[in-house]
Amino acid sequence: MPRLGKESPLKLNQGLGMLETWDEDTTQQRAGQLAVKAVQVWAPPTLAPEILAAFHARPGPPVGSTLDDHSNLSHDSPMWPVFEAFRKAVLSLDRCVSEEALKLCVARKAETNFVHVCRKGAACGCRST
Repeated sequence: MPRLGKESPLKLNQGLGMLETWDEDTTQQRAGQLAVKAVQVWAPPTLAPEILAAFHARPGPPVGSTLDDHSNLSHDSPMWPVFEAFRKAVLSLDRCVSEEALKLCVARKAETNFVHVCRKGAACGCRST
């Protein structure tokens, strides 16, 4: 192995110049040494519990509506084949597109809602006509 010199100006490289070989075993040993140093250098902060609580996951909103709540979209409804074909086409546009069944409509969204399927006459507030 080419010598790095007995004394490296970089603290991280100290001791590497003393190695006679550089193989899988020495690489594994070096990885372990670097992991110990990384934990020492980048130790997690010590924060008060009330500060940490602000970063903990909060429970999501309560479970809302499902497609089963939309009687006009039941599997035996005459509209089901049309809805299902449209649904598959929209969801296949991009893998980030998701579907959310709301109380009065079914929304498709990527970053924001972009398609709503609303019951005729439903005042869901999505400004569909």
